[in-house]
Amino acid sequence: MSSAHKHVHVLGAAALALAAVACGSSSPTNPTPTPAPQPANIAPVIGQMAASQSAYRTGRLTANATDSDGQISSANIDWGDGTTTPLTTGFASISQTHRYARAQSYTITLRATDDKGTTAQSTRSVTITVPPEACLGILVIELCARSTSDFKNLQVAAKAGDIVLAGITVTDGNPSIAMPLAAGFGRLTLSHNFTSGRLTISGEVCPVPFLVCDSVGSRVIQF
Repeated sequence: MSSAHKHVHVLGAAALALAAVACGSSSPTNPTPTPAPQPANIAPVIGQMAASQSAYRTGRLTANATDSDGQISSANIDWGDGTTTPLTTGFASISQTHRYARAQSYTITLRATDDKGTTAQSTRSVTITVPPEACLGILVIELCARSTSDFKNLQVAAKAGDIVLAGITVTDGNPSIAMPLAAGFGRLTLSHNFTSGRLTISGEVCPVPFLVCDSVGSRVIQF
């Protein structure tokens, strides 16, 4: 083959290579699609929340927790005194009670978390009060009891008309105690449940001191 023919052959091969590159560069590509934006998670909603004193030493919280784009996975009640109550069900109709150790005001916080981890919270205040003095007439005597603000002591007094027959303190560590009545009016036993605020009175009272005495059975003062 002559040098001239060899030169033409090389040029032809180069032209074919350039054409192949040109064709390859002009072929269409498939770009990576942009993901559609996800809607933002909507936080839970706490509604109809109310707090009140419902009984002796006891606060009650009612509320509901809902989630419009999912579901509530857990909730927690902080009673404001260092104690909490976790909830795992019943979020649509929450009703919980708690016994407090002292009469004062507390801030109750309810937190609800949805299935995507978003939390909402709401607070309410509750005031726990000392129950008013409670009295009970037993034959010829009147027995009155009142609690202290820490609910650890119960002060009890007995009278027959204007005559003071006895005054005694029932403590949390000694919930049952004998209470002799002066001037021959008898003898009572006091039993107090410091959790429920229930005072039970038993023994005997003497309508005629030293002479005529009657059993009082079991009488109750409920705070």
